Parts: sequence; C-alpha cells; structure tokens
Amino acid sequence: MTDNDINCYIKAECELCESLLKLLQFHWPKIFEVIKWIDIDTNLVAFRKHGKFIPVIEINGQVVLHGEIDPKKVQKYFGPPSNPLY
Repeated sequence: MTDNDINCYIKAECELCESLLKLLQFHWPKIFEVIKWIDIDTNLVAFRKHGKFIPVIEINGQVVLHGEIDPKKVQKYFGPPSNPLY
C-alpha cells in the first residue's frame, strides 16, 4: 500500500477530520506515516476541489472516501488494521 500516493484533505477545527486522524493513527499507523496531509485552509486549489466534502482520502489522484469516514471502508483500501476496530 505504501507504493501509492495517498493524500488526505483536512482543515483545522473539523470534527470529522480529527476523527479520521485518530482512526488512521491508531488503526493504520504505517499508512498514517506516509499520508500527505493537505490543509484546505492554506491550499486554495484543494479548497476549491474539496472544500465542502472534507475529510477526503485520495489514492493516486482518485478520491476514494470523503465526508464521514466508515472504518470498514478504510479497511477496503488500506487492508486490515494494526489494532482491532471494535
């Protein structure tokens, strides 16, 4: 999985973004380390592209997940978690 370019579009003071950060950091720490985190508040292009739909996970330029992130859907793209989901 780490051979792919993984971008995550987030912003400050976003509860869904914070939830995603915690989810990935705890359950997929190796993926968490290679993600390129893009703050839409400081990146106008990213804001125009994803402003209303954050957080967004993009793999190799393709949006795979956005908005409220379901851990089971994350598992579809990143494989089994390092720590159990439930």
